[in-house]
Amino acid sequence: MDSSFKLPPALITDFYKKSLYNFSKPVELAGDYKKEILIINDENPTAEEIMIFLEKVLSACELSLNEVDIIQSGSDIISAQSKVVIYFGNNSANLKLPIVFPDFQVQPFNEKIYLTAPSLSIIKNDSELKKQLWQCLKRIFLPK
Repeated sequence: MDSSFKLPPALITDFYKKSLYNFSKPVELAGDYKKEILIINDENPTAEEIMIFLEKVLSACELSLNEVDIIQSGSDIISAQSKVVIYFGNNSANLKLPIVFPDFQVQPFNEKIYLTAPSLSIIKNDSELKKQLWQCLKRIFLPK
């Protein structure tokens, strides 16, 4: 007699409605945060295609993954000791700031510089969005 049993996938997802990992604190994924740059990503922050694209974007800004901290959205970034906060996602209200500003607007606030933009998976496939992102990143990281 076989004592093993299998649950249907729908039932398994019902058991895990909440994330198994607590993202309520910044989670260092790829660097040692040398430049105090925080990148918040609404998508899976370890998805290979997203990380490759992000690495290219950072390289164009003369930065590397080792110089930034990457977290998934939902974390309390107001208390983070960041000079620059870049949010990639569909709902900038996740930043939990007292103000909301439009995508692709470099916004100084509370001794930090903020930039919000659509998700990286959307930007990487849209040349116009890439241009908009690049213009903002140049203002932040490559001032003349």
